[in-house]
Amino acid sequence: MKKLLQIKGLYKSYGSKEILKNINLDVYKNDVVVIIGPSGSGKSTLLRCISKLENITKGEIIYESDKNFHEQIGMVFQNFNLFQNMTVLKNITLAPVKTKKMTLNAANKKALELLKMINLENRKDAYPDSLSGGEKQRVAIVRSLITNPDIMLFDEPTSALDPEMIKEVLNLMKKLAETNTMIIVTHEIAFAKEVATRVIFMDEGKILESGTKEEIFNNPKTDRLKEFLSKIKS
Repeated sequence: MKKLLQIKGLYKSYGSKEILKNINLDVYKNDVVVIIGPSGSGKSTLLRCISKLENITKGEIIYESDKNFHEQIGMVFQNFNLFQNMTVLKNITLAPVKTKKMTLNAANKKALELLKMINLENRKDAYPDSLSGGEKQRVAIVRSLITNPDIMLFDEPTSALDPEMIKEVLNLMKKLAETNTMIIVTHEIAFAKEVATRVIFMDEGKILESGTKEEIFNNPKTDRLKEFLSKIKS
């Protein structure tokens, strides 16, 4: 299997506060790695380090692809991060056109294909404030897809959504998981059980357990993971 990403001995600190401690992780093509753990365990910080939104303190993150970094990684945030003064179509095409990765015509064509895939082509000229939360997140997802990234990162993509909108976003992510490499931070355990090829449990900045979804959810080894899962199930 082709390795896309290698993380070796990663540490991240803010001043004297250590957020990530000796993180080691390999990600292969078509992996769907789901990261679970309590709030404050460093999950989102890890994604931000992978996406170069944060500088690492120590260690290495090795991107195996020869593509430009910004084409390798697509990032989807919990709060959409759409530009309010731009239409849906402009939000999607802005980055690839600005970085000269695509012509405007090519970007528009690809964006319309992606919008059709998520049943939002009729909203291409709408502005974000007229969209539902679920629609905004689906637009944010296709925006990160437009450069065909090697790895898609999702930082709790449903946490800002109303319950009835969560399902439409998870359904899109399930569809993408069939053909894309993904690293997903989420509290949606049922979703993790469905799509994950690997599950990582983090606590206090460390990876405490890593394994298949069956190993993590059916046969947890550490008392901390057992405690975490018991609280989620209760």
